[in-house]
Amino acid sequence: MPDQKPQATERGAYKWYVLVLLVLIYIFGAVDRGVISVVAESLREAFDLTDSQIGALGGLAYGVKCEVVALLDLEVVLEVFKASTEDP
Repeated sequence: MPDQKPQATERGAYKWYVLVLLVLIYIFGAVDRGVISVVAESLREAFDLTDSQIGALGGLAYGVKCEVVALLDLEVVLEVFKASTEDP
């Protein structure tokens, strides 16, 4: 029975690690989106952008970036899954 105690503690620590990592990812995502909003007026004046172009920068460009990152992450996850399911 003493062997089960460290495993439970390690599992609890791993859960907290995952939670902290997810919160940090959320914070960086929110900051990333907020930065575009903060500098939108400066970009509009510097590059003579229209409202539509600013909207595309804030929405479409951000969405495309997120999709590319998600697809790259999916590829990594699939490779790890494939490697873990193969016979040694």
